Amino acid sequence: MEKKPTSGFAVAGLVLGIIALFSAFVPLLNLLSFPFVLLAIIFGAIGLIQTIKGAKAGKGLAIAGLVLGVLALLVTAAMYGSASAASDYAVTIDDCRMTEDYEGNPAAVVTFTFTNNSEETTSPAVALHAQVFQNGTELEMAITTDNEDAGKYMNDVKPGSSITYGLAYELEDTSDTTVEVQELAAFNDVLLAGIAPAGGQPAFAGGRRQRAARGFAPPLIHRDLKPSNIVVSDGGLTIIDFGIARAFREGAGADTTHFGTRSYAPPEQFGYGQTDVRSDVYALGMLLYYLVTERDPDARVATGGFAEPDVPPMLRPVLQRACAFDPAARFSSVRALKAAFLAAMASALGLPR
Repeated sequence: MEKKPTSGFAVAGLVLGIIALFSAFVPLLNLLSFPFVLLAIIFGAIGLIQTIKGAKAGKGLAIAGLVLGVLALLVTAAMYGSASAASDYAVTIDDCRMTEDYEGNPAAVVTFTFTNNSEETTSPAVALHAQVFQNGTELEMAITTDNEDAGKYMNDVKPGSSITYGLAYELEDTSDTTVEVQELAAFNDVLLAGIAPAGGQPAFAGGRRQRAARGFAPPLIHRDLKPSNIVVSDGGLTIIDFGIARAFREGAGADTTHFGTRSYAPPEQFGYGQTDVRSDVYALGMLLYYLVTERDPDARVATGGFAEPDVPPMLRPVLQRACAFDPAARFSSVRALKAAFLAAMASALGLPR
């Protein structure tokens, strides 16, 4: 009796199944295992059909490839699900009370408890992004005179430790508010915590947060924020000179042209990469330094950590992060910079703690 040739699809299915199952258990390779899973199942199925029809041998190999492919699929799904749900930080929203800001306008103070479950020391300002919404609109930060724990937002927390702090927000009216907390550098939209006003039912027990569309899309980057481009009048502040402003281009490696005032422009504006919102965050950090010291900054100021006598100690971590050389280490938005600045000023101005 002539020996039938072994099905190449069965052999390929078995090999791919082994590769898929192995890579499914490796965190960095987990997402790459899916193509191997798919091919293992397809090749295993084709090999099994060939052996059933009697054209080829290797039925056991084909079944083994199919089984390994299915197992790898289940492991990949389980590993990805647990990675998406896991977080190095835990947050609870403990209270939300009505008060007034330092000008007498209505405000709300939200109290959070932050637990650092990571292996590195960090602060809530670096790890979290808290938002409060009213009537579907995100509220601005406020400074109040009765928020004793405002400055703790910037405090470092060692691994395994917790801290309780309060953040104040300007209220638009007396309608309900919703609080949402997300990991600042998260790769998904999963909430760490979310709740309705004190006494209400939780607005979110998890799931994905609803984004509020604000500003320009794509973001508009000024690229030349400096004292001479900000006009102060009775009506407030006006930013002028958008001559080198540009829209953010997804996927671009660098700006086509390089402009800006060197004292205030970030490194990427001179050829290190594409400018984005964090480039203006850098410039605003340098602007804050100018407002505090009445001196134009230079590169040595940033690399020295803003450790000058006339820079308030509570403000230094804010400036250091805003003006970090690496854009990824800066505040992700101007709103995040503002939140950190207001929390630092609550302590620097000597408000009750």
